[in-house]
Amino acid sequence: MKKIILLSAFILTIAFGLCGCKKDDATVHFASETEQTAVVSSDVNRQTADSKEKKASSDGEQEQKAKDTADDTDESSEWCVYICGQVANPGVYRVKPGARVCELVDMAGGMLDTADKSFWNLASELYDGQMLYFPTVEELKSDHIPEGTYTTGIDGSLMKGGAEEHIGVKDGKLNINTATVEQLMALSGIGESKAKSIVEDRAKNGLFSSIEDITRVSGIGEAMFNKIKDDITVN
Repeated sequence: MKKIILLSAFILTIAFGLCGCKKDDATVHFASETEQTAVVSSDVNRQTADSKEKKASSDGEQEQKAKDTADDTDESSEWCVYICGQVANPGVYRVKPGARVCELVDMAGGMLDTADKSFWNLASELYDGQMLYFPTVEELKSDHIPEGTYTTGIDGSLMKGGAEEHIGVKDGKLNINTATVEQLMALSGIGESKAKSIVEDRAKNGLFSSIEDITRVSGIGEAMFNKIKDDITVN
């Protein structure tokens, strides 16, 4: 009987041990799945955060590029125009494309009492690189407007004494310091683009000291200069 009791106790001990092992195994297995789920969730969150950070960085770069482009556009859309003679504040002014002569006159403080107020059409449009000289009434009466200063009118010509004198032309040669875009285009090999470059260079870097100086303009080399040198002057 004693042996039977001991055997039964041994069997029960083994049975409980097996149950405990299965429970532990189940517990360990369950904990492993939780950890894996936590790891996967952490990776997803990290990837989402990285994606948001990259998107924010990309958006910021695009906004900066758009701002830079807008700044460049604003700057390039301005024209430089020179006004001198009988105005309160002669000088180079920046105007918006399509601006009128009257607007430039206002920017320069208006015309002086000595100015001939009918010399320029105040309603006409300006263009980039233009120079406007406002003479006195006496200068017009004596037909003695300072040479090289009354040029670059909108239409490229000026009525004086009932006869038309083409602005910028002297002794059959074109004055590259005062000629308009349209006049420059009459030179051999000079199209609209090069003519505008000449006017822009003149406004930015000052008048040409010699006809050779025109080669400083982008696109005008020695070959081009040789074609036009006999047709241009700086006086």
